[in-house]
Amino acid sequence: MPTVTPFAPLLALRGMTKLFPGVIANDHVDLEINSGEVHALLGENGAGKSTLMKILYGFYRADSGEIRLKGQPVQIRSPHDAKQLRIGIQGVQVIHVIWTPPAGGDPELMELLDQLL
Repeated sequence: MPTVTPFAPLLALRGMTKLFPGVIANDHVDLEINSGEVHALLGENGAGKSTLMKILYGFYRADSGEIRLKGQPVQIRSPHDAKQLRIGIQGVQVIHVIWTPPAGGDPELMELLDQLL
């Protein structure tokens, strides 16, 4: 298990890029998760959400980028490696949200949220 670097995020993905033939699934994606935080990845179909999580879990290898755990670089080449580092994933869930937008909200954001919800 990596040693803790003070003030480093619990998990950091830096510059993650994954290419498939004719498709850039992830293009230099950065993500930081600190202890105690909960995050959600949102986006349209084909936006690269599942690809990013599959890289983190070792199903795919990134074409470039770095994964850091507690400030230290780690190599995740398989789900076994991820499990050894206590990284796990849960299947994708569709969540229905009841949300009232604020008055005068960004029209593009409102349209996107209407599509998602």
